[in-house]
Amino acid sequence: MRLTLKVATPSVDVRQSIGIGGVSSLRAAVKNSTGEAFTLSGTGSMALKVSIWQFMPNPLSLASGCNY
Repeated sequence: MRLTLKVATPSVDVRQSIGIGGVSSLRAAVKNSTGEAFTLSGTGSMALKVSIWQFMPNPLSLASGCNY
């Protein structure tokens, strides 16, 4: 996704944070959605300084195979 946006005109750079976890409420406006996945993604986004992406899994969800 980042590469596609960088080669586009005008060029855009992005930082991404992916949270893996449960979802309590998925709403039309993603910013109003709630749950562990959104919390982890937001935490990762705030932690981004120099890196361009962050992967924030819940260790228990990885151990269980992400069965949500």
